[in-house]
Amino acid sequence: MDQIKVLIADDHTLFCQAMQRLFDTVGTFRVVGYARNGEEAVQKAQQLAPHVVLMDIQMPGLDGVASTRQIRQLVPATQVIMLTMHDNARLLREALEAGAAGYVLKDAEISLLLNTVLSVVHPGTGSGTEKLTTREKEILYLVASGFTNQEIAARLTVSTHTIKNHLYHIYSKLNCANRAEAVRWAAERKILFEGV
Repeated sequence: MDQIKVLIADDHTLFCQAMQRLFDTVGTFRVVGYARNGEEAVQKAQQLAPHVVLMDIQMPGLDGVASTRQIRQLVPATQVIMLTMHDNARLLREALEAGAAGYVLKDAEISLLLNTVLSVVHPGTGSGTEKLTTREKEILYLVASGFTNQEIAARLTVSTHTIKNHLYHIYSKLNCANRAEAVRWAAERKILFEGV
């Protein structure tokens, strides 16, 4: 399999260097460049045609969401994964509407980041036809409505640990790597708009 070309767009040099070291240790990936702001991310995506851009959602100048929108229009073969410090439902929706393939929290496990990159470049063969339980649909609906895990737990009078377990099962059933992919899967099938 050819190496997956990655462009890192983040205004923190140390973070970019750490990401490059991480990807360099895994032969599947090759970092082809850095971008320090949104404008540079758009320019380098056009020049380098990476498979994936890891895009910081908050950067000086053109922000990550606006940059993603431009990249998806100008280089449609390039996928964008948002990187963020905060699990913000509003920003997540904006990023997905702009064309992002998913998002990863900056404090996530390394394996989640790598799997997310792999999943957007080489989508899994799972069809997602295995039905979710009523409770899983309810949780997915609440996630897509902008509720945090803590808020969902309070609403359903269960622990946040229980919510995390449900989300794990949802991701597994839908063959999704993260929260954003699960929301997108459901939106495409109108699950989010049917309620529970």
